Amino acid sequence: MAETQKQIVTVGVTGASGAILAQKTLVLLEEDPRVARVHLVVTEAGQRLFAEELGIASGDLKQLPSRMLGHAVAKIDVRRTSPSGGDGSGTAALC
Repeated sequence: MAETQKQIVTVGVTGASGAILAQKTLVLLEEDPRVARVHLVVTEAGQRLFAEELGIASGDLKQLPSRMLGHAVAKIDVRRTSPSGGDGSGTAALC
């Protein structure tokens, strides 16, 4: 079987509800061997959403993936640009 290039995926959380969906999406992407990197984009409303729906305080955005998943996370980072901003990602998911 031919080796496929690993994907970079951008997940955007806008604050329009669905924090549990964003959390589950990150769990699945972190475990998927086809995914090289995940860029998490969170608006201020998205940060409030995590606090309200999941009880996760905003704090340092760089630590958000670890707080969401409950363990150290290597391949998920937090981006401050929009998912449509052309960061080279192959896929975008909005929650």
